[in-house]
Amino acid sequence: MVMTNAEKQRAYRERKLARGQCLSSGCWEYAVVGMQRCEKHRQENNARMRVTLFGVHKDDAQLMPEDSQCEICRREVKLVLDHDHDTGRFRGWLCESCNKGIGFMREDIEAILSAADYLRKKQQS
Repeated sequence: MVMTNAEKQRAYRERKLARGQCLSSGCWEYAVVGMQRCEKHRQENNARMRVTLFGVHKDDAQLMPEDSQCEICRREVKLVLDHDHDTGRFRGWLCESCNKGIGFMREDIEAILSAADYLRKKQQS
């Protein structure tokens, strides 16, 4: 049985994955545990996807806040790109905790405001 190019590529990827190697072409480094790429190629791929999906370069000085603080909690920590899941539009730079918090609240403004009211009430009692 003759394999098509797509089948050959799929088999090659499966062999590399089984050995724990990075899937990037020509790379023989081991992938980050639980990932499909080595650290170098994972970061390159993430940067490429930010540009492709959102038109955003992480080190673009116009977009990154000057003080590198989360736009919600104001902590100085590693920032992640926040985007609207419906439109894909870039919103800003948040810490991972705040970004996940918005996601867990399903980006519902009323639910987020209700959670803030709840915390205020419980703090006063």
